[in-house]
Formats: sequence, structure tokens, C-alpha cells
Amino acid sequence: MSAETPRTKSIWLQQVRELISVKVGDDALVEQRYHELIETATSLFLERGFHGTSVPEIARAMGMSVGGLYRYISQKEDILLLILASILWQFHQEIEPKLQQDSDPAEKLRHSIAAYYHNIARNTGGALLAYRESYVLQGKARDLLKQLELRTNSIFEEIVREGIARGVFKPYPPDLVAYNIIMLAHAWALKRWYWSGRETIEQYIETQTEFILSALRQR
Repeated sequence: MSAETPRTKSIWLQQVRELISVKVGDDALVEQRYHELIETATSLFLERGFHGTSVPEIARAMGMSVGGLYRYISQKEDILLLILASILWQFHQEIEPKLQQDSDPAEKLRHSIAAYYHNIARNTGGALLAYRESYVLQGKARDLLKQLELRTNSIFEEIVREGIARGVFKPYPPDLVAYNIIMLAHAWALKRWYWSGRETIEQYIETQTEFILSALRQR
């Protein structure tokens, strides 16, 4: 997880502590360990699968004891939750303050697309795991991921609604537009084997953004 303002950090740590029995009170240390845990476990889960990777293997790769790792988690599923939720937390932290600075819906959408796509590109492994392993999560963990996804969608939906209300965008269903934008971002991770060597992430973002805006703009 990237460096966060105290306000943002308290929000995600509060959500984590509501779901995971964290036995460490130092927020800075918890953030550091979770960053290490996310990086290490993502690599192992991609290589061996969620069910093929044990907590002792993750602890060993981190240079920690199993008991030490269990001070930060209650079960292996907690690790997967952290990996998947951190991707969306990062995006929300980055884009939400910027949305207040733009007045033009097209520019808001352009900046939001760039932020989300860059975030997926930085977290390709986590995005792949979301498709492969998210079925493992149940109960409150699954509910949290759904809430974060809907919050992500709402960012794009509100921009599209504003553009429609101002006569800038065609009246397409905002939720459909939002999911199209998100799925095009995921295509960078899911089909990385194809895009590798063909386009940089910057070129991909520019092409997809123009494609989306050209479809939305009123003629």
C-alpha cells in the first residue's frame, strides 16, 4: 500500500480492524507489514494458487515466524482480502481529492481513467487474483469487496451522469459505461501476454480514453 494521509490511513485501517483480528496497535507497523505481506503473498498465490500456498510458506518468504504473521491476520483468507481491497483503496485515495479540482466532465473522466488504469497496471498480480481466487472470500469480507467495487463504479457513474446533465455526454446508462471502463482496464492485466511489447501502459490509456470519450461525446 502506498503512503497515505492520516485521515485516509485511519479509514482503511478501521475497515481492516473491523474484519481482521490485528494484535498490533502500531498503525505504521501494521501498514508496513501489510505492504510486505501483499507483495509476498501475491507472488506466491499467482505461482501456486491460493489453496496451494500455506501460511508458513508466506511467513518464511517474509522472514517472519508463523506466530508473528498471525499477529496481523486471523486466517489465510485475510491475506487475500488485503490484496484485493488494497487495489481499490489505492485508487480511491488517489482520485477522490482530484475530482474536486476539475469542472469539466470530460477531464474528470480522463483523469479518473488514467488513475484507475495506472493502478491496475501497478497491481496486475492482484487484479489477476481477483478473477482467480475472489470466490474464496465469504461473509463480511465478500461484502466489503462488493462495497469497494460499487464505490469505484460510482466514481465513474457520477462523472457520466454529470456529463449527461450538462449535455456533454450521450445519455447512455452510467452503470453500463462504468463497467465498460473498468473491464477495459482489467483487460490490461488479463491479456498482458498480448499487450506486452505492443503498447506501453501510457499508450494503452491514451487509446482507450479516446475510444471511450469519442463514444460518449455529443456530436
